[in-house]
Amino acid sequence: MGWCEWPKRGCKKKWRKNNESKKSRVVLSSVSVLLVLSLLAGMTMAWFTDTEKVNANFTAGVLDISVKPGETDVTDLTFENLRPMLYDNFYKELEPNGNEKWVNDVTQDKTTDLEDTDYAPVPAYFKPVTITNEGTLPTKVKLSLEIAQDYACKEGEKQFVAEDLANGTMTASQPDSPICENKLEKVLKVFVYKQVGETWTKVEDVNLNTAYDEAKANPDEAASGNTAKETNNTYMTTMLPAQGTATYVIAGYLPETVDNAYQASTITASWCSMPIRWMTPMPAFPMRAGQVRPTPRRLWPSTRKRT
Repeated sequence: MGWCEWPKRGCKKKWRKNNESKKSRVVLSSVSVLLVLSLLAGMTMAWFTDTEKVNANFTAGVLDISVKPGETDVTDLTFENLRPMLYDNFYKELEPNGNEKWVNDVTQDKTTDLEDTDYAPVPAYFKPVTITNEGTLPTKVKLSLEIAQDYACKEGEKQFVAEDLANGTMTASQPDSPICENKLEKVLKVFVYKQVGETWTKVEDVNLNTAYDEAKANPDEAASGNTAKETNNTYMTTMLPAQGTATYVIAGYLPETVDNAYQASTITASWCSMPIRWMTPMPAFPMRAGQVRPTPRRLWPSTRKRT
């Protein structure tokens, strides 16, 4: 096809079409060249690489707690001279004493006429315990109580006799570990107190003593708000950081409805702290009820209202 002359009809239109076609080929060629250059550059860069290495060590954390009495030079928690009480009066006798021996405020914040010299020994119903997280991980600690199974009778406690086995009033025991009458395990509540500000506050609805029996503690079914069985037998503490320390108070409480049969009775138990899956038992601690003697007139009254 030859060149057309400009004045001829259609010549201008044909010239524009040919010109646009040339431009399109030039643009496509440029794109192809750029694409090839990019691919070549990419393949060239694959030869220029660098690798750095950093050592990595993985170490499992450690869960390790210790539980000790909060009193100086003491290895066991010893609760002495327990007596049935209304809970309000019981709580009034809680008297913190730092790291020294904890005994009750028998004056109940100076609302009674009683003094320490009126008791022998001075009642001790509240004992501090210190939990230390000696591991490397933060942990919560689960507190629980275990009644001693190898408990031996104390002086003055009557042992069950052979016929008691036959009539079903006792269970079999090892010959060197006789079962005793009137042990406190059925009537004793073991409370946990935590510090809120400057005040020791009872953890509600927790009694660590799994053996507690409301029917034994309140045989006459007297009206009382202190004998009902709590829902929980364990307590989970707040988070304790690594190397952290927390102090709680453990208390032994006899409701006011407990009768005279439990005078001078004892219970021996261990309380346990369990961080996640680890258990650290405390040394055994005894709880001994007080005893009223020698005349019947000084026994706890039948109304079972206690101070």
